[in-house]
Amino acid sequence: GSEVYLDIHIWSRVDRSFADCKKIAATIWSEISAATITLTENHFLLIERESERYMRDSDGISLHGVLSLRALAEPAA
Repeated sequence: GSEVYLDIHIWSRVDRSFADCKKIAATIWSEISAATITLTENHFLLIERESERYMRDSDGISLHGVLSLRALAEPAA
């Protein structure tokens, strides 16, 4: 099978408390976890949230979030 890692980067300038970045990350995860995922050459097994990280961007204005996901698939029979 295959193990795939995906980082989704999120930026916001709406507030200074990371609330907007966290809301965006939660919405992305909600949509991905509820989706029916089909692959053409493999059998999709699962996707899970590995981690979330939040930091201030180097521009001093933007907030930056990283939503890390892990997915598993195996060759189709």
